Amino acid sequence: MDIEISNHVCKRFIERFNPQLETVTNYNDRLRLAKNAINAILKDASYKSDDTRGILLISETFKAKLIVKNKTVITITPLGKKNRTNED
Repeated sequence: MDIEISNHVCKRFIERFNPQLETVTNYNDRLRLAKNAINAILKDASYKSDDTRGILLISETFKAKLIVKNKTVITITPLGKKNRTNED
């Protein structure tokens, strides 16, 4: 199954997992490198659960949580980091 990876998720990956990618001056190259890394995480990830927000995948190797909805990765966060709630 092909899963889309949005530019937004690539930016979050760079911000949360690999800030060094910000040093890549070409924007498209930076996004391509992030997408390649996220694809590796997806290949390693396994199903954890699902609900109305999407399907939760966990990669223990990369210490990452991904949520996939409608065949698109909508978020990526480090394992152990709590998701935000509407209580803010």
